[in-house]
Amino acid sequence: MLIWICGIFLILSVLRSIQAYKRLMIDPVILFFGIWLGVFALYALDNSVIHLFYYYGDIGSYATRLFAESFVSFFVGGFVAAGLVSFSKHKRIRGQASVILDKESKQWDMLLLCTKRLTLIYFAAVIVKYALLVGTYGGNPLAYLYEIRIEKSLSLHQRSFPIIFGFQNVLGNLIFLNLGVLLSLSKKRSVRNLTLLMLIFAFLDDATTADKGSVKEALFLVFTWLITSYLLEFRRFQIRTYVKPALVFVVFLLFLSSITYFRVLPGWSDLTKSAPWSGLAQGNPLSFATVWHFYNNIVGNIPSTASMFDYPASSVYPGDNTLMDIYKFLDTLVRAVFGTGLFPNGYWIVKVVEYQPYLARYGIFNTVSHLGYYYSDFGEAGVIVLSFLLGFFTSYFYKKAILSKRLSDIQRASMLMAAIVYTIRSVLYGGVNFWLTFLVIGIQHKMLQRARRRLDTSS
Repeated sequence: MLIWICGIFLILSVLRSIQAYKRLMIDPVILFFGIWLGVFALYALDNSVIHLFYYYGDIGSYATRLFAESFVSFFVGGFVAAGLVSFSKHKRIRGQASVILDKESKQWDMLLLCTKRLTLIYFAAVIVKYALLVGTYGGNPLAYLYEIRIEKSLSLHQRSFPIIFGFQNVLGNLIFLNLGVLLSLSKKRSVRNLTLLMLIFAFLDDATTADKGSVKEALFLVFTWLITSYLLEFRRFQIRTYVKPALVFVVFLLFLSSITYFRVLPGWSDLTKSAPWSGLAQGNPLSFATVWHFYNNIVGNIPSTASMFDYPASSVYPGDNTLMDIYKFLDTLVRAVFGTGLFPNGYWIVKVVEYQPYLARYGIFNTVSHLGYYYSDFGEAGVIVLSFLLGFFTSYFYKKAILSKRLSDIQRASMLMAAIVYTIRSVLYGGVNFWLTFLVIGIQHKMLQRARRRLDTSS
């Protein structure tokens, strides 16, 4: 049933995109239903043909109903937003000197210079983090990824780094958002070289936390690159518009699989000992780590989400699952200032432990889709309302970016496109760094706007 719902909405979204833009453009609604159609297709195959993880059985009528309600709400929200923006598209965009796409403008040289300077700060932060990591664990940090991962899961690992390094993630987000625009606008080799260096350093930064947060940054790069290419090649379909960003993302994703391999290596024999695929795992562990982790993160979140519908996570404050990282940040600030936090000591560790027995019974042990968070916080009504709002705002910012061609609108729309991809396993917009990046994008836009006005005045 859910495959049919996603398929029907995907076809309707494609037809609407072609009718609106005179060619196929991947907008948030197409992206959302394309991803979820693939997720449920893989889940069906795993139950009937592949049997890689043995998630047998249907997820149940109640979970099916919640997923269906969410999909309908998202589609309606996207449809309403697209109509609303189209209705007001003739309104004048504020600021005649707005930062808009123009290949000949000198403002992009300024953006490149700004990005280079930010990149130097980012590189320095990664080097300092490695120095702190070696000081904590000693020797080769890759040898300690398993230990680092366990500590991070229990919210202990961040003790190795001062809280200021959280803002390094905001810096990385902004750099990749800038590079996505510059890759479309500029043919300079320096832009390509800078992108390659940033991908390498983003990988090294992930290795300090045994995580793969740079997947999000790579998605920012890809979607900014894609939207900018749409605007520069409007009314023309070119296969390279899709191939280049997709190729960069896939290669980088495969590169990141080595982090998965190193962080599970000490427990690899126990993990694969009795599995039906143990021969493949032992014969080529790095290749299997790629399949095991990324496939499991797609298929495993379906049953784990259904499990959370049966056993919703507890909440102290409204939305503290959906907005967990924001609440964590506020808790840290209040505790630092007043000596006591918003939540009991160890609350977040208890919450992690609370999730796992239920999720591991049916799916992946530590993640669920966005609906698991919505439902835990606000029940069925939250699934319907928040899904509508997700469809509305992602489509609103995307359509606004296409009509305005402004740098800030393009970058914010790209972030929300990445958030759609992340609905498979988390709530990307529940973090402080996500919204800080939203704010920094606006600040950068204003700075470039003033620079453009000075150029216009001098000329």
